[in-house]
Amino acid sequence: MSRREGPLRRDAHADVSIVPARDGIATHADHPEGRETGPFEHYPDTAEMELSRHRAGRPRELLAAQRGRLTVGGAFAAMSDHERHPRGICRHEVGDIPDGATTAAVVAEPARGRLHVVRGRPCCNTPVTHTI
Repeated sequence: MSRREGPLRRDAHADVSIVPARDGIATHADHPEGRETGPFEHYPDTAEMELSRHRAGRPRELLAAQRGRLTVGGAFAAMSDHERHPRGICRHEVGDIPDGATTAAVVAEPARGRLHVVRGRPCCNTPVTHTI
């Protein structure tokens, strides 16, 4: 696989971008949208590219709707969102592509020294809280 084939490249660490918070909301959804990674936004088809863009933008939309009252549970609810199921934010296996599913979700509370982690899809697993 060449370096320019898209987000499934195994050497993506060579092109790392910091995606700054927008209006105080920082999210990450494995979509190549930073200055260094944006040029690698290549997908086998337009539908998958649009779904990836949705997964990048939808979390900001859901979190912005809870501005000023967001809780850890509310953040996990946003990551459990099934709009455009099975390829939404909470991504489920489809056919013969089992590695396309959500494998973890994380909410950080740096001021409180807490990291909340869900192993697997957040829609059906319980977060474990770690002190950092």
